[in-house]
Amino acid sequence: MSSHQGTSRVVGCAGILVADTICGPLPEMPAEGSLVAVDDMPVKVGGCAANVAIDLVRQGADVGLLGCLGDDAGADVVTKTLVEAGIDTSALIRKPGTPTSKTVILDRKSAVQGKSVDPGGRRIIKKKNDKHTEATSQPSHDVT
Repeated sequence: MSSHQGTSRVVGCAGILVADTICGPLPEMPAEGSLVAVDDMPVKVGGCAANVAIDLVRQGADVGLLGCLGDDAGADVVTKTLVEAGIDTSALIRKPGTPTSKTVILDRKSAVQGKSVDPGGRRIIKKKNDKHTEATSQPSHDVT
């Protein structure tokens, strides 16, 4: 456990976890119906909770993370990356039959141009009367 001047710095983060697929950098945005070859399309961790947790670990805090993932390859990438960053992932919830939230980011010479979002696990958990319940089967349309 990290400490700072004799006080514990344990932090809990909760929220959105996303598997971000980065396409590019692209020399230009492709015309409708055309294809553009890219050298790589890495999948990285995103989402507000994951981003904050990773930044806090980099500042020396011990961090635990609560969030919802599907039961798919995106969840495996997110979990592996968080564990490698030193984050306690024991409170992550994996829901069979639900996709992990995904974002495809088109990177035009390092200037992000657009996103396509699948809310996946974002729509699963909602706190109601101190119990976690299904929020809705309708996808969320917010981009965070």
